Amino acid sequence: MKKLSIISYYTFIICALLIIAGVLSGKISFGHGLGDLLYLVYVAIITIILTLLFITAKRRRDNLALRIILLLSIIGSLAFFFAKLSYFRGTEYSWNGNLFI
Repeated sequence: MKKLSIISYYTFIICALLIIAGVLSGKISFGHGLGDLLYLVYVAIITIILTLLFITAKRRRDNLALRIILLLSIIGSLAFFFAKLSYFRGTEYSWNGNLFI
């Protein structure tokens, strides 16, 4: 479980950096035009929260419940962001079957 939480945390960090780089470069969109910058704030806040959870889980080695909460939070946040990037895109750039604009 320890390795799984480490791997999933770093996977989330890589995905968050790719989302930020893609939105800022204009390659991917949440479909809200300039409102996509709000989702970058969401990415930053969720990254800070997950980093605090990861550090807490790393310090408390025997706390399995905290690691499960970390894993479920990572899976939920990645599912939310990928759903907003695809099917649940905004009306300005609605879903056309492609992730990239």
